[in-house]
Amino acid sequence: MSGTIEGGKKCAETNKRKYGKDWYRKIGAIGGKNGNTGGFAANPTLARLAGAVGGRKSKRGPNLTDRARKVKQAKKMSAQGATYEEMSKELGVSYGTIRRYLNEEN
Repeated sequence: MSGTIEGGKKCAETNKRKYGKDWYRKIGAIGGKNGNTGGFAANPTLARLAGAVGGRKSKRGPNLTDRARKVKQAKKMSAQGATYEEMSKELGVSYGTIRRYLNEEN
């Protein structure tokens, strides 16, 4: 029965019977008093800076649908005779990126 809701209820009942009705309040207070590092609450500026770093990092990479849209648009503009400068301004990317877009097979 361990690991089930029913087992948890029986365990809680036994603990309260053995150690008193406020057993969970007592052990929670002990755990709360043991902390001494302060964490980010001690330095809000550090918390803000760390959050900003985490927010800038992406584990998913660039938005591929947006990139695909830009590739398609660059190829269309190139076919219409647009210069790299015009394409760069329109798409908001560098000349090198435009060059890579135009060399892609898709």
